[in-house]
Amino acid sequence: ENLLGNKIPLLSLFIVGVFYEGLASFCLARRTGDETWVSRGDAALRFLRQWSRLSEWNFENKVLLLEAEKSFTQGDLDEAQKFYKTATMSAQRHKFLHEEAISHELAGLFFLDQKQYDESLRSFINSFKCFKQWGATAVAKRVEALIQDNFEGLCIPEDSAESFSVVATKGPSKRALDCGLFV
Repeated sequence: ENLLGNKIPLLSLFIVGVFYEGLASFCLARRTGDETWVSRGDAALRFLRQWSRLSEWNFENKVLLLEAEKSFTQGDLDEAQKFYKTATMSAQRHKFLHEEAISHELAGLFFLDQKQYDESLRSFINSFKCFKQWGATAVAKRVEALIQDNFEGLCIPEDSAESFSVVATKGPSKRALDCGLFV
C-alpha cells in the first residue's frame, strides 16, 4: 500500500534502469551491428539528459558515460576516450563509487579493444579497487579475473594503480569483450 501511495522511490529505480538499458543497448549495437540498439541507447541518453538538467549532481556522470558508449559505438574514438575520462571524474567528484567503478571498467574494455593495454589495465585496476571499496567483492573478483585473463604474469598491486607495468599481453579474449561483463 505504501508503494502505491508514494511513487517517488519507484521513479528513481526506473531512471537508473533506463541508464543501464542505455549502456546495454550501445554494447549490443557494437556487438550485433543492429541500429535498433543504437536508437534505444539514444533514447536512454535523451531521457538522462533531461534528468541531468534537473540534477546535475545525480545524473551528469551517467550522461557522460552514455556519451562515451555512444561515441565508441559510432567509432568516434577520440570523443569516446574524453567522455570515459570525464564520466569517471564526475562519478568520483559526486561520490558515486559504484558508478566510478563501472566507468573504469567500461573504459578498460574500450582501451582493450583499442589495444591500449596500459590504459586498459589502469582502468581495470581502478575498477577493481572501487568495487572492492564499495563492498562488491563478487564484482571485484570478476574484474580481477578479467585482468588475469588479458594480462599475463600480473598481479594487482595493493598500493596504487600507478605502480604497475604490463609484462605481456594476450589479445582481448572473447570473454573480455562480452557485453555482459558490466551487468
